[in-house]
Amino acid sequence: GDADNGYGNAMNVKRTVKGYIAAGFAGIILEDQVSPKACGHTQGRKVVSREEAVMRIKAAVDVRNESGSDIVIVARTDARQALSLNEALYRSRAFADAGADV
Repeated sequence: GDADNGYGNAMNVKRTVKGYIAAGFAGIILEDQVSPKACGHTQGRKVVSREEAVMRIKAAVDVRNESGSDIVIVARTDARQALSLNEALYRSRAFADAGADV
Protein backbone atom coordinates (compact mmCIF):
# COMPACT_ATOMS: atom_id res chain seq x y z
CA GLY A 1 0.00 0.00 0.00
CA ASP A 2 1.07 3.57 -0.65
CA ALA A 3 1.73 5.19 2.72
CA ASP A 4 3.01 8.44 1.21
CA ASN A 5 5.53 9.87 3.69
CA GLY A 6 4.30 7.81 6.63
CA TYR A 7 2.25 10.84 7.69
CA GLY A 8 4.97 12.53 9.70
CA ASN A 9 8.10 11.67 11.63
CA ALA A 10 9.49 8.27 12.64
CA MET A 11 6.85 7.81 15.36
CA ASN A 12 4.07 8.40 12.83
CA VAL A 13 5.74 5.94 10.46
CA LYS A 14 5.69 3.30 13.20
CA ARG A 15 1.95 3.77 13.70
CA THR A 16 1.36 3.69 9.96
CA VAL A 17 3.32 0.47 9.46
CA LYS A 18 1.53 -1.18 12.39
CA GLY A 19 -1.78 -0.30 10.76
CA TYR A 20 -0.75 -1.67 7.38
CA ILE A 21 0.42 -4.90 9.01
CA ALA A 22 -2.84 -5.22 10.96
CA ALA A 23 -4.79 -4.68 7.74
CA GLY A 24 -2.90 -7.52 6.06
CA PHE A 25 -0.94 -5.55 3.49
CA ALA A 26 1.91 -7.40 1.78
CA GLY A 27 3.96 -4.24 1.28
CA ILE A 28 4.23 -0.57 2.15
CA ILE A 29 5.72 2.28 0.13
CA LEU A 30 7.30 5.14 2.08
CA GLU A 31 8.82 8.30 0.66
CA ASP A 32 10.97 11.15 1.94
CA GLN A 33 8.77 14.18 1.26
CA VAL A 34 7.93 16.68 3.98
CA SER A 35 4.48 16.71 5.58
CA PRO A 36 2.07 17.54 4.16
CA LYS A 37 3.32 16.03 0.92
CA ALA A 38 2.82 17.35 -2.58
CA CYS A 39 1.57 15.36 -5.55
CA GLY A 40 4.46 13.35 -6.99
CA HIS A 41 3.92 14.87 -10.43
CA THR A 42 4.32 18.50 -9.37
CA GLN A 43 7.42 20.64 -9.36
CA GLY A 44 8.79 22.09 -6.14
CA ARG A 45 8.51 18.98 -4.00
CA LYS A 46 10.48 19.23 -0.76
CA VAL A 47 12.16 16.38 1.08
CA VAL A 48 13.09 15.91 4.71
CA SER A 49 16.72 15.82 5.77
CA ARG A 50 18.78 12.78 4.93
CA GLU A 51 18.83 11.80 8.60
CA GLU A 52 15.05 12.08 9.00
CA ALA A 53 14.48 10.07 5.83
CA VAL A 54 16.68 7.22 7.07
CA MET A 55 15.05 7.36 10.53
CA ARG A 56 11.65 6.84 8.89
CA ILE A 57 12.85 3.72 7.10
CA LYS A 58 14.56 2.38 10.23
CA ALA A 59 11.30 2.92 12.13
CA ALA A 60 9.39 0.90 9.54
CA VAL A 61 11.97 -1.90 9.65
CA ASP A 62 11.90 -1.92 13.46
CA VAL A 63 8.11 -2.38 13.48
CA ARG A 64 8.34 -5.17 10.93
CA ASN A 65 11.03 -6.96 12.93
CA GLU A 66 9.28 -6.48 16.28
CA SER A 67 5.97 -7.76 14.91
CA GLY A 68 7.43 -10.77 13.11
CA SER A 69 5.73 -9.59 9.93
CA ASP A 70 7.11 -10.18 6.46
CA ILE A 71 5.69 -6.94 5.03
CA VAL A 72 7.87 -5.64 2.19
CA ILE A 73 9.22 -2.14 2.78
CA VAL A 74 9.65 -0.06 -0.36
CA ALA A 75 11.55 3.20 0.15
CA ARG A 76 11.18 5.95 -2.45
CA THR A 77 12.95 9.29 -2.73
CA ASP A 78 12.08 12.57 -4.37
CA ALA A 79 15.60 13.88 -3.75
CA ARG A 80 16.57 13.77 -7.43
CA GLN A 81 14.12 16.55 -8.29
CA ALA A 82 14.36 18.36 -4.97
CA LEU A 83 18.15 18.22 -4.48
CA SER A 84 20.32 16.22 -6.92
CA LEU A 85 20.86 12.85 -8.54
CA ASN A 86 23.81 12.20 -6.23
CA GLU A 87 21.64 12.83 -3.16
CA ALA A 88 18.95 10.51 -4.53
CA LEU A 89 21.55 7.77 -5.04
CA TYR A 90 22.98 8.33 -1.56
CA ARG A 91 19.53 8.10 0.02
CA SER A 92 18.67 4.97 -1.96
CA ARG A 93 21.78 3.23 -0.65
CA ALA A 94 21.11 4.47 2.90
CA PHE A 95 17.53 3.16 2.72
CA ALA A 96 18.79 -0.26 1.65
CA ASP A 97 21.38 -0.20 4.45
CA ALA A 98 18.58 0.67 6.91
CA GLY A 99 16.70 -2.47 5.88
CA ALA A 100 14.35 -1.41 3.08
CA ASP A 101 13.64 -4.28 0.70
CA VAL A 102 13.29 -2.13 -2.39
